[in-house]
Amino acid sequence: GVERPFFQGRFIVAMTLFQNRIRDLITGSLDETTLVNMNKSRTQGAEGLLRFRLGPDWALELSHTYTQAWDEKTGTGLLSVPRNKTVFSIR
Repeated sequence: GVERPFFQGRFIVAMTLFQNRIRDLITGSLDETTLVNMNKSRTQGAEGLLRFRLGPDWALELSHTYTQAWDEKTGTGLLSVPRNKTVFSIR
């Protein structure tokens, strides 16, 4: 990933790309009554982050993650992984 500070580090912009190959991922079934072992699955995507420091102990953060996740055997998307996730926080 890449992180770039601005204004003496008070404002930070970060970007990360990722790809994971996972063996034996345990996930829920479509009817959510049983657990299923996904033999091989893959996730890939990008995450962006904006952080503004309000002071030594406080910061505002906005992040967004875009993820593609699928079963490598069937090509079916993984339902338990959101395609888009946005988070706003005060720390």
